[in-house]
Amino acid sequence: MVKIWWNLFKKELAVGSRMSMPIWASVLLFLCMGGASLFLASFFKSGLVSQVWLLVIYFHFIAPSVYMMMSLYKERERWPLWLQLPLRGWQLLAAKLAAASVELIMGLVVSVCMFLWVFELEDSNNFWEFGTGEGASTIKAETTTQAQYFYDLLRGEGIWSALGFIFIAIGIAVVLVLLYMIAKSLTNRFGRWRWPVAIVLFGAISLLEYIFEQTKEYSFLFRWGHLSGLESEPIYIGEGLWIFLIMIVSLYAAGWLLDRKVEVN
Repeated sequence: MVKIWWNLFKKELAVGSRMSMPIWASVLLFLCMGGASLFLASFFKSGLVSQVWLLVIYFHFIAPSVYMMMSLYKERERWPLWLQLPLRGWQLLAAKLAAASVELIMGLVVSVCMFLWVFELEDSNNFWEFGTGEGASTIKAETTTQAQYFYDLLRGEGIWSALGFIFIAIGIAVVLVLLYMIAKSLTNRFGRWRWPVAIVLFGAISLLEYIFEQTKEYSFLFRWGHLSGLESEPIYIGEGLWIFLIMIVSLYAAGWLLDRKVEVN
């Protein structure tokens, strides 16, 4: 069973890497973007290229969600074959999620390296955003702060906030998969209204979760193990455990719906 899952995971990596375009086209696109970025950064030194790569870095926050939705959408073309694999629903989804996580980490590493590279090229100039006004100074100060954070991260500092970024991005992807499976399982009963009904049901569950998180019981159970966070916002190991439990339950529930409801539909 483990070997079957591992083979499926490797297949997901291969398929995911060319989901939007062939591998050679992706490599060519990256080389063109990287070359253009280095040229523009070294020639104009406006700070715009650093801003673009900073946006690319933070776009990765929704990358696992986009990956999972695109992957599940493409599975519609071979839905019966996918469901006939000798694996449980949660295992099928876990293989996709693992592939999305690997691509997230790889994408972040490449994007951070490119950002620091172009930042070094542009940092020698005092004129950012085509001017020397207060706005340009603020943008440069904020970008410099971000660059310093990534330099510290390479030295092993601020690792918990980086892991939190990745952890929450993956968690959001799992939650969206659950929402997708809820809507899919309601197709026969509600038809085109399945998505509004699924959103209402999901919203009700999320409201109950939020109410619980405001209680003393939640604070007692999960607000422990304080870690250094971003600025003044605290990070707790216990809350990380709570999010992890939500991810596990959501993934299992989505897999259960895939096995029991979606397969029947």
